[in-house]
Amino acid sequence: MQVYFWGTRGSLPASITAATVREKIMKVLRQFNGRQFNDDEEMAHAVDRELPFTVRGTYGNNTPCVEIRGGDEYVLCDAGTGLRDFGNYHMRLIEHGKRRNGAVFNILISHFHWDHIQGFPFFTPAYIPGNKIRIYGYHSCLEEAMIHQQNGPYFPVPLKNLRADIEFISLTEGARL
Repeated sequence: MQVYFWGTRGSLPASITAATVREKIMKVLRQFNGRQFNDDEEMAHAVDRELPFTVRGTYGNNTPCVEIRGGDEYVLCDAGTGLRDFGNYHMRLIEHGKRRNGAVFNILISHFHWDHIQGFPFFTPAYIPGNKIRIYGYHSCLEEAMIHQQNGPYFPVPLKNLRADIEFISLTEGARL
């Protein structure tokens, strides 16, 4: 089993700043200090293998969405803005023939604070027929809350217009999935 953090930031999504990008570039230049590369592949290999994640990557920009990999179905914890990036990743897998349409997405919602659900309206697989989305939560208003955020004036596409098969599953304490 593997865990991928598509979003971990608190209440507000935030993009990387120009100052942070500048500092990262300076760190890379210092690390490689005039080093010559034969081609882009060699350069990419050096970036991936020799630079720490804090220099070659970034984290904390999206609000909560954690993927747990290890089976045929996707398991996602929360639907913050990281869900959009996860959905785009899934679509690229289909585009490159590494995955077929018709995936099953199990999304566990911890609570309905905006930062934990605001990515769902931008989750591309929800708009594609053949996909199945199961949304789990311990809330009596699970379906109503998700419908509400999709309705105007908050979002222009109502939940009922999404093309995936979407199911809401209210859990009770001690329930096993």
